[in-house]
Amino acid sequence: MKLDIAKIDAEIERLQSLKRLASDPRMAELFERFASSNGSQEFVVTESSTPPITEDYSRGDLLRTVQQTCQLFEGQFTSSDVIAKMRDRGFKFKAKNPHIAVNGVLRKLLGKRNKIKLAEQGIGRTANRYEWIR
Repeated sequence: MKLDIAKIDAEIERLQSLKRLASDPRMAELFERFASSNGSQEFVVTESSTPPITEDYSRGDLLRTVQQTCQLFEGQFTSSDVIAKMRDRGFKFKAKNPHIAVNGVLRKLLGKRNKIKLAEQGIGRTANRYEWIR
């Protein structure tokens, strides 16, 4: 079996370029926003060069921030809308998967706290749509 060293070198160069891009936190965020998961696992950068979140949050900060963010929407919104607006406002998530964290808080606001209502039940990959109770 004959190996094509030039093809292997080209592949290594492409992978090194991808590693450089993925190790940059801003580029990783762009990858996350624009990459389609197609049902596969979420894109996660595990490179040690990603700076750790150093801000200390107290108990209930996520709940308060999600609640305040939901109040900003006029009409219906999804959990992805809430996450995007929270990031725009500078909130740094400690959770590995912000969707799981925010969906948990939305269930609390929907249930016991009765702050939001389910405007439209999501089906399959379609997200639930919520409305703030004014």
